[in-house]
Parts: sequence; structure tokens; C-alpha cells
Amino acid sequence: MKILVLGGDKRIVYAAGELKREAEVDMFAVAGHDTEPNGQYDCVLLGLPCSRDGKTINAPMYDRALPLCRAVEFARTGGMLLGGMICDELSRLCVKYDIACEDYYLSESLILKNAVPTAEGALAIGINSLDTQLMGEKVLITGYGRIARLLAKYLSALCAEVTVVCRSEEQRALAYVNGLRAADFPTLKDIIGEFSLIYNTVPAEVFGEEEISAARKGAVYIELASASGIDVFRAERQGINVINAQGLPAKTAPLTAGRIIARQALNIAKPYFRIKGEE
Repeated sequence: MKILVLGGDKRIVYAAGELKREAEVDMFAVAGHDTEPNGQYDCVLLGLPCSRDGKTINAPMYDRALPLCRAVEFARTGGMLLGGMICDELSRLCVKYDIACEDYYLSESLILKNAVPTAEGALAIGINSLDTQLMGEKVLITGYGRIARLLAKYLSALCAEVTVVCRSEEQRALAYVNGLRAADFPTLKDIIGEFSLIYNTVPAEVFGEEEISAARKGAVYIELASASGIDVFRAERQGINVINAQGLPAKTAPLTAGRIIARQALNIAKPYFRIKGEE
């Protein structure tokens, strides 16, 4: 199987190294690989996300914009394109050129594994942002999904006093049985002043004017969600230290994250080509 790794960040560089154990791999528009490849490939692997604007390939290590159509140009008819968070335009292009299109970020196992470097990185940022020890410190986490649960587990292991705020009664019950304090969002404005460290994992603005006004001056707010949960300008004006910590796996553990992507890519591609008798 011939694979072209196209664009992406440091994770995809490590993914390419892992893929070379089982396939013939070329790279373009990543990590100094600027020579355009000749021919077409069985599989084209894009980064996570594959595009940030729905028009061009996500290629932060390349100095020119690459339209999405370039990705399908490098894949042979009947081949496969793999990417993270595939946009509608890329899906449309794959249908047009008879290329299988698979989103490896739809894998629950990949998302769960990816939550580990995210939670570890968030923990490190929190520790390094405080002027106090973490033991005994009151920490707030909004949301209680995959990342939040791991993060709460790490914080509790270091003897922080963790409170989880989430809408779901089931999630609040789960937080409670895991030894955490749990609250609903309507009470957030009443308790937020207790916390010196705040993590948000909810991709919606859950910290409004009342919550920001009631927050402790000097509190550290760490954004982990894909969309901001707070008005950054208003929060900073209130004396809250806002840290954007999105995309942590690429920053804190790119080797681990790259291996996770490579393994999932092979899990998708190998059965596809085996069924087609082209392995």
C-alpha cells in the first residue's frame, strides 16, 4: 500500500514514521517535504483537522496554501482519503472522483486515547500557572465528557478539591460517585468565586457576564473546548488569566498522538484494500 502523508502538524510527522513499518510512505507539505510527488497513491492521509477553513488543506508547516482539490488529485481512482474532522467540500470531492473518504476522528477509541495527552497537558498548564501548590486547591471543571473525566481523575489524585459543573443529571451523578462535588450551570455564578483554577471543556459560552463578574480576580481560566466558553476580553478586563489550550496533543505529546492516528488509519485502510483484493 502506497500512502501519501499530506500536510498536518507534528503529529502527522510521527504518524508517517509509524506507517512506514507497514506501508510505503511519502510526505508532502509537511516537515520540510516540499517536493511535489509524482503519480497517485492508494491512500492520502491528512492531518487533524484536515482543513481549518473548509477550502484549503491544513498544512501549517508549508508556506503556500493548498486547495482541498489537491488532496483528491494525489489519490488514485478507487483509492482512499483519510482525514480528521473531514469537511463537506472534501467529502463532495471524494464522491466526484470515486475515492473512498473516511474520517478517522469519528473513532471512539481514537477520541478516548486522544483525551489522555489532552488531560495530561491541561494538568501541566494548570500546575505551572498557579502560584500555589495544587494540593488542597479548589478547581472547577465545566463539562464532564471524556477529557473532563480524565482531568478530574488526575487532579483528584493530586489532592485538589474538584467541582464539576454540567447540565446532565446523569453526568452529575457520575461525578458524585467518583468522589467529586457536582453542580448545575444555574448555580455557577454563585460558586465560581471559590476557584483559583478553572477548566472549560464545553464548546459554548457558558461563562456569561454574571459568572465573569463573580469570578475571583487572578483566577486562571484554561480553555480546552473547540469553541470558547468565555468572552476573553471581558474576562481579562475582570482580572482573569485566560489561557487558550486547544489542540494540546499536538503540543504536549505529538509522538503519542501521531501513533494513535497512524494506528487508526491502518485499522480503516487495511480492511478496505483487503476487501478490494488490492492488499
